[in-house]
Amino acid sequence: MKRFTDLYWQLDATSSTTEKVAALETYFSSAPAEDAAAALHLLCGGKQARAVSLAHLRQWAAEAAGIPLWLLEECYAQVGDLAETLALLLPERLSPSSGAEPADTCLSTQALGLAECVRTTVERLRQAKDEQAKREIVVGVWQKLETRQRIVWHKLLTGGCRIGVSRSLVARALAGVAGVEPAEMAHRLMGVSLATAAEYEALLHPHPAATSQRPYPFFLAAPLESEPAALGPVTDWLAEWNWDGMRAQLVCRGDGVAIWTRGEELVSEAFPELLTAANHLPAGTVLDGEILALRDRQLLGFQALSRRIGRRQVSKKLRAEVPCAFVAYDLLEAEGSDLRGLELEARRARLETLLEAHGAGPFDPTQAAPGPAGDLALWLSPALPASGWGELVGWRSCARKLGVEGLLLKRKGGSYGTGRTRGE
Repeated sequence: MKRFTDLYWQLDATSSTTEKVAALETYFSSAPAEDAAAALHLLCGGKQARAVSLAHLRQWAAEAAGIPLWLLEECYAQVGDLAETLALLLPERLSPSSGAEPADTCLSTQALGLAECVRTTVERLRQAKDEQAKREIVVGVWQKLETRQRIVWHKLLTGGCRIGVSRSLVARALAGVAGVEPAEMAHRLMGVSLATAAEYEALLHPHPAATSQRPYPFFLAAPLESEPAALGPVTDWLAEWNWDGMRAQLVCRGDGVAIWTRGEELVSEAFPELLTAANHLPAGTVLDGEILALRDRQLLGFQALSRRIGRRQVSKKLRAEVPCAFVAYDLLEAEGSDLRGLELEARRARLETLLEAHGAGPFDPTQAAPGPAGDLALWLSPALPASGWGELVGWRSCARKLGVEGLLLKRKGGSYGTGRTRGE
């Protein structure tokens, strides 16, 4: 826990990207694998479940500090951070009367590791049957931590640990530790649960085993902050609809098909019709696109789509009410080869050829009447024709009427990057 606490305060004390990456590299180079896995989960924005109520934590801290609850609240009003307030009020050494667990049942190690504090302790708190049992666990951990460590642990305990570091910086640091390119590490981090030390060690392996259903890091759009004409000739750009759906990757590899959202959630079970459609694609194919609620070529909107999100089982009735389709706008992998380094124009040409060979044509929201293949679950996102920027302004003006959110502009000569990159 001391090692992670030092990292937390180092990251909190600097705005320098270089210093943050250096601190992360130092931590991951020295931390035990199980602690590093737990830290990586937190640094990448993993969910933190609250293990104990704030009211109980306040009460126990006041009792351990020997002060009335109202005085604790007054201190909190001055400090402004509950985790810090409680840590500062607690005595450095707690007396046996503070209510700690007996020595034979308390956490055994003298120096608690992060994994033990986050996972073991939280699990024991959840299993505790009554308030007194939870109190004994919390006080027992307080006895083993210093003030700075207690501040961080309080944040972890209440699900409020926010660390000022981006996922891309974490990938850069891990890449330095593993001796690989940052882009490669960003790909390795996609869709990884990091529940065990073994998974963390595999992440750093020079030649990791292929994870066949792992998605690629998503390339995200950025808002246009200038007039379109400032981008140069319109012929340098590909214009598409900005669909009102859910961004996803359709991953078709050796052992089946997986559907990943931009938030790295595996949602395959919620969209069985997309799995069926993707089964006809060749192995070693990864499509980037949008999941839409679509019936007879009529866009139903995101509100309808939300009824399908998060479902483990989808009834026939729901599938009939909210049928879904995947509209593809990029080809990231073909025949097992990573195509992200190719220019968009080349990737687009291969995407069109692939989908045409499997009977999937462009979905045009301007055609209201159902077409001959109106029930297909796989479509191509069409490129919008334009000989000048004025035509694209016209397309954009009718977007809402067609049930889409606007336009996306993509540089034809651009590669597929990671995160938000302006000008691409």
